[in-house]
Amino acid sequence: MFLGSMFANLALAEVNLEDLKNIQNLVKNEQYELALQKHVWFHEESKSSSGMAGVRLSYAISDWVELGNKYPPALIELRRIRDDNKGKMLSGKGTFNDFHDFSSINRELGEEIETIELFSALSQNYPIQAKRLYHVVEDLLIEKKEFELVDKYMEDPIFKYETLRHSREHSLSYARKNAKESSSISVEYNDNHFVDETIKLINALLILNKKSEAIEIHQRAMHYFKSKKLESIIIQKP
Repeated sequence: MFLGSMFANLALAEVNLEDLKNIQNLVKNEQYELALQKHVWFHEESKSSSGMAGVRLSYAISDWVELGNKYPPALIELRRIRDDNKGKMLSGKGTFNDFHDFSSINRELGEEIETIELFSALSQNYPIQAKRLYHVVEDLLIEKKEFELVDKYMEDPIFKYETLRHSREHSLSYARKNAKESSSISVEYNDNHFVDETIKLINALLILNKKSEAIEIHQRAMHYFKSKKLESIIIQKP
């Protein structure tokens, strides 16, 4: 299914959150075909819209999948875009953005095995390119226990931990600045996310026989954040 001609008349403009709200209203009014046209338009135009990268690869695709649950052609079109990106990557001509799109679509579709399989193929055929793409899939590879690929491409586990810590601090900063919008639930979620991801990282390092890095990360985490889960981890020093 190709929708290029269907939304050719939509004006080319800097997209924003208001456009997503308009799409949501179309869905509420059961104007599914038009909503799909707008989704395809938004997906393409937001590539060059400042500040929309995160929204484009999360909320917008999530809304698209929700539309697909009501209007199956939407899922067909989303998978077509996903598969086009896969073809580009396997040909060696794909870009970082093509892979990021592919990964994000799979996440929202619940088909992340597709991302792992493609990255594994790229690792075999285009290892230099795979190295540049690794941080997109690092969390997924650790979660799915793809430790051979993690061991091949993880460069600095300490930096990975500090990224997790920085992410929590960023979330706390947002919560302080937006106290009316934030809640204790969102703060608790971010705390639990930090702890769980840190523990996953430590366990992965232990499996990869990187005990000294695991110990350092555990010590840093314990000094930074009090958690019974973190306290329960016992690592025998080498």
